[in-house]
Amino acid sequence: MCLARHGAQVVCLDNDPAALRYIQAEAQLPANPSIAGLLTAIKLDLHPDSWPYEPDTVGAIVSVDFAFHQFLNSFVATLKSGGYLLLESIGGHGGNYLSLPEPGFVKAVLAESVDFRYFEERRVGPSNNRRATTKLLAVKRNST
Repeated sequence: MCLARHGAQVVCLDNDPAALRYIQAEAQLPANPSIAGLLTAIKLDLHPDSWPYEPDTVGAIVSVDFAFHQFLNSFVATLKSGGYLLLESIGGHGGNYLSLPEPGFVKAVLAESVDFRYFEERRVGPSNNRRATTKLLAVKRNST
């Protein structure tokens, strides 16, 4: 909602109906008139083959608390040149570290397409398991 308050058109994708209802309710509150028409909530259970956006159509992608590594190529393709990518993977709590990629994977996939403004990777899980969480802010390079 913060981005919508600053005038950005925002589309929230989630498969949790309660989260989407909350977003829609907040957007309709009288205290939030500046985001009317700027915030759209869509129920979508994402899979790599279900990414709904065409190449070079989005100015920014924000993904938080999501195992996004399967979508990296789709995210980059969707971004316009100069578009921002703000990502934070799921944490390494419980057994969910098994859904995370190996250290270095995210940086390797993105390295030729973006300029990193911030990048943090942290190993998680048992010491014999090679998995890592990632936080990053990057800008898509101009296509030439």
